[in-house]
Amino acid sequence: MAMVEYLEAGGSTSPCAKKAVKRNVTDLAVELEKGAWQEKTADYYFETAIEFRPQHAATRVLYGRYQHKEGRLNEALKTYTEAEKLDPKSADLHYYLGLLYFDMKNNVKAMYHAEIAYRLGQQLPELRDKLTKANAWKNK
Repeated sequence: MAMVEYLEAGGSTSPCAKKAVKRNVTDLAVELEKGAWQEKTADYYFETAIEFRPQHAATRVLYGRYQHKEGRLNEALKTYTEAEKLDPKSADLHYYLGLLYFDMKNNVKAMYHAEIAYRLGQQLPELRDKLTKANAWKNK
């Protein structure tokens, strides 16, 4: 959503962007035809979205998930840590942070974040299943 807002603002964080100038459909079609969008990486778009709306923790959670999926575990940890400062009560954040710690072979921290995630209402079973299979899940 931050990226959508960024593009709707004309791709700028300047005060003029507050007018939310919409992109011309013709300009967008030309850009797509040229393949200009292919020159940008996912990291570019995530970083742009974070720069545009730095207070949105969810963008950082999504970026952390992407970094984790790409095998960039230390980068994902840094990104999740930034998100946690912004929204320490995010069930999604704690869930994905738990999965990251599990993949980093730190079941103690994975369990810690799993407990928080499930207490906050997270319903996805993967983290609990992984911890159970590793004999690290503690039923309370």
